[in-house]
Amino acid sequence: MGRAYNVSIPASGVGVDPIPISVSGCTIFSGEIAVQFAYDPADFAGGQFALINTAMTGYSPKMIFPANTILWVRQDPAMGLPAGTFFIHTQISEVVA
Repeated sequence: MGRAYNVSIPASGVGVDPIPISVSGCTIFSGEIAVQFAYDPADFAGGQFALINTAMTGYSPKMIFPANTILWVRQDPAMGLPAGTFFIHTQISEVVA
């Protein structure tokens, strides 16, 4: 079954700190906003982050993480985007396409 939760992401440039989320195993991300995520908050400054934009693509990526992984998420601070919600469904035992 897994664990599902929603994360409120502040508007771009509001609140400098990214938000930590916990994921384990098979995880699906979706949302009404595009988010950047990294393994460490300092990675954003070094360009070591990924972008998930399910709002534009309609595609919810499935990713697999080691147990108890902490990811840091934020909106691109330069884009001026409004606050939004990001959805996480993690610890999924099986995903049928």
